[in-house]
Amino acid sequence: MDHAGKEYIEYQKEISDWFYLEEEKKSEYLNKRLDTWNIALLMQVIFERYSNKLYLLARYFKGCSKLKLQYPQSHRIAVYYYRYGKGGVERVLSYLLPLFVQAGYDVVLITDEEPEAEDYLLPPKVKRYSLPKQKDVLSGRKSCGQRVSKLLEILKEEKADTLCYHAASNPLLFYDLVAAKSMGIKVVISKHELFSQYMASGRDMLTNEIDVYPLADMLTVLSREEEVFWSILGIKSIMIPNPAGEISLENYQYNAESANIVWVGRLDSRQKQYQEIVPIMREVVKERPDCIINIYGNADGYQDKYLLENQIKENGLEKNIKYRGYSTDIKEIYKDAGVLLITSAYESSPMIILESKQLGIPLVTYSMPYLELLKNRRGFIEVEQGDTLAAARAVIKILSDPLFRTRLSSEAKWSVADYSNGRTMEKWDKVFLAEGETSNSIKQEEREESYRTILRTLIFHQSMGCQKYELLREKYEQLKIEQKLNQIKEICETRRKKLAVYPYGMLGRKMKGWIEEKHMEISLIVDNHLAEKDKKILSLEKLKEIDVSQFLFIICSDSPGIYEELREGLYEMVPQDHIFDWFPRDEERM
Repeated sequence: MDHAGKEYIEYQKEISDWFYLEEEKKSEYLNKRLDTWNIALLMQVIFERYSNKLYLLARYFKGCSKLKLQYPQSHRIAVYYYRYGKGGVERVLSYLLPLFVQAGYDVVLITDEEPEAEDYLLPPKVKRYSLPKQKDVLSGRKSCGQRVSKLLEILKEEKADTLCYHAASNPLLFYDLVAAKSMGIKVVISKHELFSQYMASGRDMLTNEIDVYPLADMLTVLSREEEVFWSILGIKSIMIPNPAGEISLENYQYNAESANIVWVGRLDSRQKQYQEIVPIMREVVKERPDCIINIYGNADGYQDKYLLENQIKENGLEKNIKYRGYSTDIKEIYKDAGVLLITSAYESSPMIILESKQLGIPLVTYSMPYLELLKNRRGFIEVEQGDTLAAARAVIKILSDPLFRTRLSSEAKWSVADYSNGRTMEKWDKVFLAEGETSNSIKQEEREESYRTILRTLIFHQSMGCQKYELLREKYEQLKIEQKLNQIKEICETRRKKLAVYPYGMLGRKMKGWIEEKHMEISLIVDNHLAEKDKKILSLEKLKEIDVSQFLFIICSDSPGIYEELREGLYEMVPQDHIFDWFPRDEERM
C-alpha cells in the first residue's frame, strides 16, 4: 500500500474516532488538526462517509478558530458557478463580472463546465478555470478530493483573497467552502434561490443550509424577506439586487395594440408551471381569438415538450400557442410583446421582470409578494397562485382596455427608473470591504411585514411539497396494486384457481372491479355479516361444506382492531398456501 493509501486509511480512522469525542472537545480537536491535515484528503473521507451528516460536521467546523470569519479587504476575487451559459444565474454573472472589473477588482471565473460556443462573453481581463464537475463527483466518476485539490490550486495560483460562490444549493458547497476557508480566504455565498423553494419539491435543503452557511463570511440574497429570514437564523446576510443588463433594442417602442403575449422560462412543471399556460389561453382566446402567446425556454427533458405540445393539441390551440424553444435574443423575445405572463410558483429575482419593465411591457403574474421588483405595485396585475381564470381575465383586460394598458406601460417604466448598477456595486463594495458590512436599513414595520410574507410563503411551499408527496404516494400505491393483481393472475393461471374475496367491505368491492379489469372474475364472496342477508355470500362456517382447494382466497382488510381475529377465522378453514393477503403484516408502508 502506498503512502497516500495509508494516509487515507488513517484519516478514516481518525474521523471515526473523532465522532465519539465529548461534544466540547470536537471543535478543539478539529482546530488543532486543520493545520496538519491534507484538506483535500480530509474532504474526500468526509464526502464518502459522512455526506448525509454535514449539518453535524458544519457545527463543529464553525467552532474552529482557523475557519473563523475573515474580513480582509478584497482585491482578487474568484467567482464560482457551474456554467457560464444558458441560464438565469449565468446571465446575472455576465452583467456582474464587468462591474467587478470596472470597480478595480482582479477577477477570475471558476466553473464546472468547460467553455462552450454559446457561453456569454467574458470581460477581456477575466481568466477562466474549470473544476471536476459536481455531477462527476456525485456519481463517483471523480473524487471529491480531486475537486478540492484543483480548487485550492486555482485559488493559490491566482492569489485569491475572496471566493464569491454563486451555487448556494450545491451539495459540494461544504467541501469547497472549508477548503477555501482553510487558506484564510474570505467566502461570500450568493444565493439566487428562494429560502423555501425546495420545500415545494419535497427536498430537504434547509437542514444543511442553516449549519453550512454560517461557515461563510457573508450571504448575499435578493430580497428583504431573504435577508430577514437568514438573519433570524444568525447568518450574516445582506440584500443586493441583481445588476441590470443594457436593454438597448434599437428603435424599440412598446406596441400598445399588440395581441401577443410572451412567456419566458424553462419547461419546468414545479417552479415555472408551464402547464398553466394552456388553461389560461383557453379562456383568453374566447374573448380574443387573435391572441398568440410565444413561449421561449429550454425543456428540462423531451417529456415536458411533448406534454406541452399534446396539451395544446387537445385544446385546439395550435394557432394561439407557439413554442419557440430557447433563445438569448432579447430583440426576438420582446419585439412585439403586448403582455408578459409569469406562472411561476416561486422566483428569486427574475431578470425578465426587470427587462420587461424597462421596455414598458405590462405584466400578469401569479402572486410572489417577496419579489423586490413587484413591491411598488406598479405596471402589473397580480393574481393568486393557480387562479388561471383570474390570470386570463387580467390578460384580457390589458389587451382590451387601451387607457389601462397605456397606464401600466408607463408605470412599468418609471417603477424601475432609479434601478442603478451603481447602487448595486456600492453594496458589493461593502461586502468586499474589510469590515464586511451588512444592511441595517430594514425598519421594524418592514420586518413585521417580512415575517408575514415569510410565513405565508413557507406555508404555500410546504403545501406544494405535500401535494407532490401525495401524488407520489398515489402512484406508488397504484404500482403496488398492479403488482399484486399480476401476482394473483399468475397464481390463478398456473395453479388453476378460482378467486374468492373475504371480507366484502369497501376494499372487497374495489377488488371486484380491479379483478374484472384484468379479465378475471370473482367466483366466491365470503363475509359473515353479509351472509345473513344474501344467500349468494358464504359465511366462514359454510366453507366447511365446499372444496376450498379450488379457490385462491384474497383477504381484503387492513383493520388494525380485528387484524389477527379476522385472519385466524379464515386460517382455520383454508390452508395458508390458498390465501393471498392483500395487507400482510410485514409489508412496507409509504
